[in-house]
Amino acid sequence: SIYFWRYPLLVLGEIRRVLKPGGWLILTVLPKDLWNLDDPDSAGTPDCTPYSGGELKTMLTKVGFADLTIASDPRREFPANFSVIACR
Repeated sequence: SIYFWRYPLLVLGEIRRVLKPGGWLILTVLPKDLWNLDDPDSAGTPDCTPYSGGELKTMLTKVGFADLTIASDPRREFPANFSVIACR
């Protein structure tokens, strides 16, 4: 649901705050570059913002998460199997 968060940094910061130390957050998304294969720059709407793995890692780092990893399913038929993993 991160696509629809009006203030994702605030929400991610709150998630980090309530996680126990050593707790994990896993965000599974369809990466931005797979939203519209014909025109990747046109992905999203004013109410729906897709993100790349790098963008998610940057946001998670800004709010204090560590040990960030991007994991994706190597099978192209499962493009939504893309996760950014972070530790409190």
